[in-house]
Amino acid sequence: MAAEPYLNYLAFTTATQKLIFTYTQKLTDDAGVNLSPYVQRIADHFRLQVIHRPAVPANDEPIGTYIGSKRATLHHMIQVVQQTYKQRAELSPTWNYIFNQLRQIRPSRH
Repeated sequence: MAAEPYLNYLAFTTATQKLIFTYTQKLTDDAGVNLSPYVQRIADHFRLQVIHRPAVPANDEPIGTYIGSKRATLHHMIQVVQQTYKQRAELSPTWNYIFNQLRQIRPSRH
């Protein structure tokens, strides 16, 4: 914890538009997690609003928060597809669009 300011320095100085902090809210079903004191001081200093988002996106919620790298987007899309399948529901048009876009991407060969 004491090294947090130094470990994060590179990420802070290379951001071009936004800097987003993420953390899990629960380690287990019973144990909640709070912001680290370091991140809380940053939020307080800059008067930043802490926004809580669910880790697993809902099929019918806006998806902007869950779109990122191909890998991260695929991870969230799989969660939505699994949840939708369990509920025997239809995939939302937005997630369906993302699904089709990801299907068209060919893996890079190294």
